[in-house]
Amino acid sequence: MSSRLSPGAGFDRGLPAVIFALLASYLLVHTLLPRLSSLLTRAGMVRPNFRGEKVPVPLGLVFLLVFPVVYGIMPLLLMDKPAGDSAGAPPGLNLPHLFPLLFFVTSMGFLGFCDDLLKDDEHKGIRGHFGELRKGRLTSGGIKALFGLAFSILFATGIPAPGGDIQGGAVSPVDSMGSAGFSGASILGATGIVGSFGSFSAVGTVFLLVLRALVAALSANTLNLFDLRPGRAVKAYLFLIFLPVLFLRGGRVDLRYLYLMLPAVAGVFAYMPYDLRAQGMLGDTGANYLGALLGGLVVLFGDPVFTGGALLLLVFLHICAEKFSFTRVIAENRLLKFLDELGRD
Repeated sequence: MSSRLSPGAGFDRGLPAVIFALLASYLLVHTLLPRLSSLLTRAGMVRPNFRGEKVPVPLGLVFLLVFPVVYGIMPLLLMDKPAGDSAGAPPGLNLPHLFPLLFFVTSMGFLGFCDDLLKDDEHKGIRGHFGELRKGRLTSGGIKALFGLAFSILFATGIPAPGGDIQGGAVSPVDSMGSAGFSGASILGATGIVGSFGSFSAVGTVFLLVLRALVAALSANTLNLFDLRPGRAVKAYLFLIFLPVLFLRGGRVDLRYLYLMLPAVAGVFAYMPYDLRAQGMLGDTGANYLGALLGGLVVLFGDPVFTGGALLLLVFLHICAEKFSFTRVIAENRLLKFLDELGRD
């Protein structure tokens, strides 16, 4: 399947904003990171890494600070008329899409920060935290799980259904994501699953809401499963964020997906050397934020089949994490071990 950018005025007008966002994201993260590392160290927010060395955590706080600023400026650069003029709406990125996404990822990053501050290592894993909740005891992971699910539901209800459009800030049931998004329909469309959601009955709407909320909630925790060695979580993020390109619809990359994906990738590349050299830890703050951004993009741009496939992958990863050691699996596989150690000191 070939991939190409859909040409047109939207791309021509959006390219300067994307270039700005790439540069701003990289430079802001690169500039802020050493100062944030020093601040965390002075504040006593350090934790032993896998070597037993005390390093600042959470350095992932840099994403929580930088990305909302970059994403908030992008739509302004995409407007060719003053704010408030409907004719000046961004060609490739609608504010009604952007603000629910920013709400969701920032909220999940905040929950991760709470977990980093109130860290309770006695109970690990989803089962452990929910087990404590059933006993009436609240853990830092329990806070993250409960409110993470709540924020995920709010996010899922605040965005249009696939095939819904946003006109004048209102959601209408006619394709919100445009025709160039990524889709599972190319693989499973013949089964009729996609068509079954065409009218979005009450049952279908509830099903889609649950599907999206679960994908959003589980994705926010996914990078935590890999954040056990320097650089592993961010490498997993870079792999997963590019994975949807394999499911292009009509061989085209949705520009809105690129608008939102590329600045985050640039910021992660600026952060990566610190993580690979074990000079700091991403923390739940950064892992939650990046994971939520990944899940948010899937929810925004994926049709029901693609989103369902993403949910199966996320459930599979979480079940494997409960039963197996990813570190051991990686150590026993040559290719995975090479990729895991690539760039690490």
